[in-house]
Amino acid sequence: MDDIDILRQFIKFFNMEGCECDAEHWEDELVPIQFPVVEIKTDPVQLDSLYQNLPGRYPKLFEKLLLNFRWEHFSDTGICQFFPNPLEPDFSTFRRLLFRDKYLTDFCIEHGYLPFAEGPDVNYDRFCFNLNGPKSNDYPVVQIDHEEVLSCTRIGKPVKWADTFREFVDLTIDLDRSTRSSRYLSPEDLP
Repeated sequence: MDDIDILRQFIKFFNMEGCECDAEHWEDELVPIQFPVVEIKTDPVQLDSLYQNLPGRYPKLFEKLLLNFRWEHFSDTGICQFFPNPLEPDFSTFRRLLFRDKYLTDFCIEHGYLPFAEGPDVNYDRFCFNLNGPKSNDYPVVQIDHEEVLSCTRIGKPVKWADTFREFVDLTIDLDRSTRSSRYLSPEDLP
């Protein structure tokens, strides 16, 4: 299977249900709606604006995700929520949401962690690529506790989810979601 086929499997786990209400029932009835992932190829030169002020590049497989698939809202895999990557000529919304908490993002970046997602549901932790090891085209995926950063001004002990983004994608695809009581995962749920 090539990278795009692997990513097609991966995005099947993007839970992008939202709630919307119509004008007639706005006070008492929310209707679930789906926000689809759109497969569309984007010119890699469009990544240039995203990389301004970032300490390094995202892993190649993550770049392929950004360049070949677009989604309008936060996309929750049960492990983390990917920042939106909507249909637009560049990655300005992804970049804006990456830096919406400028202090938290800047702190992660200053300490060698490149954010790409938040924790699931209302968890404000940051999922990052750990750039502190040897330079490569893929990096470990870690979870940074937002409370450690915002309350204690330190990174704390990052929770490692996978040695590479490719491994993180495989993990997401392979997880058995049918046997858990919660739809959200923690590292303890890993095999």
